Amino acid sequence: MNRFAPWVATAALSLCVAGLAYSADEAKTGTTGASTVTAQGGRAAPAKKLIASCTLGDDARIQAALRLLHEADRAEIRLANVALQRAATPDVRAFASQLRADDLSTELRLEALATKLGYDLDLDVNDPIQAGYQAANIAEHNRLKARTGRSFEAIYLGPLAGDHDLPVEAIAQSQRVTTMDSELRKLLNETRITLALHQHNAAQLMDQLFVSNIPVAIGGGPKAVPSTGGKP
Repeated sequence: MNRFAPWVATAALSLCVAGLAYSADEAKTGTTGASTVTAQGGRAAPAKKLIASCTLGDDARIQAALRLLHEADRAEIRLANVALQRAATPDVRAFASQLRADDLSTELRLEALATKLGYDLDLDVNDPIQAGYQAANIAEHNRLKARTGRSFEAIYLGPLAGDHDLPVEAIAQSQRVTTMDSELRKLLNETRITLALHQHNAAQLMDQLFVSNIPVAIGGGPKAVPSTGGKP
């Protein structure tokens, strides 16, 4: 289950709001960009559906996606730092170290390109939706700081094996902009590959963690659970 599943819709909406703010700025200078979002019944919808519904201008779509990716990178770096201190397994610590190195490398390139192309990466903390997305990342960081050892590893790795839906979809939507800078497009393509690798490696480590915690009987195989005679 995704780490941010309860508020995937909120995070996706933040993409729209961020783009709307950027579009409003563009409108002041004579360009256009507008967006409307419909969430039927007020219920959470898949990230892909909500993000796709944001009919933003080209620059606004790129701006919104880069803001989300920037925040996602920073959140993963914070969690990787905690993992390096609290994970019990060398393989998990090695994974966290590699993830942090990948995200730091992406951030350096992303920040340089954003400066060059005139994009603002910081979330708008005055916007309640964007502020909520950022606050949830911080809350997850604080929650993991309270865990150690195998308990920490399960909570850390599980979501990483499947919580990249928003960044991946944000990249996909922004790459539909045909006028995107070629260097930025290259970075986003490479980022999608890196995110997929992170998911794959996290899933493998989760499998190892699960197998290592199954009691083994003599001769191999899982140990049978003693019967309680129908008693709870």
